Amino acid sequence: MFVIVLVMFMDSGYKVASDQVLYNSMDMCNSSLNTQMITLNASKPTPTSFVLGKCVEMPKPEKQT
Repeated sequence: MFVIVLVMFMDSGYKVASDQVLYNSMDMCNSSLNTQMITLNASKPTPTSFVLGKCVEMPKPEKQT
């Protein structure tokens, strides 16, 4: 399982976010990330704002005995 992690920088602040979706593959995650990055960059609140995004694999839970 993979998740998107976004860090949005605005002026002197930042916000950490996710799209709250679990993806079954890295390809699906990256496809969604690319779409979201285009949308976020097109709607920046200030000219100096920017966003970093990455798909991250979630660790599998250990089996409890």
